[in-house]
Amino acid sequence: MTTCHAQRRLRAALGAALLSTLLLTLLPAAARGHWVKPEEIIAGLNQDPVLRDRLGVVQAYADPKLPRLLVIKVQRDIWEKVAAEKRLGLSQLWYETWHHNVDQGIVAVLDAKTDKSLVHYDANGLPQLVSDP
Repeated sequence: MTTCHAQRRLRAALGAALLSTLLLTLLPAAARGHWVKPEEIIAGLNQDPVLRDRLGVVQAYADPKLPRLLVIKVQRDIWEKVAAEKRLGLSQLWYETWHHNVDQGIVAVLDAKTDKSLVHYDANGLPQLVSDP
């Protein structure tokens, strides 16, 4: 399966409500141009009540020691209740958004309690859920 085909499958799997919420978070900045400030991406992730309530997003921040790394901490019990396809799709969208706007940007999705990785990204940025971190 090609990377492009896999990305289309992941995007198609996203629920319309979750995708539209995330895009609306980024839309004001995106409307000004193709580049979104990292601070705006982080603020959108931290301020979105749907991401917090339905996905368990607790906190997003750029790692102070490695600013190209976006860390997204989630409550594992809420995160794992979301369909795998939606988690993969959002993980892909987070990666693509960050990577596009931050030079060599990478993303880590971590369990907020243990700091263990819940998503692994391959060399092409495609996510894979970690079944037992």
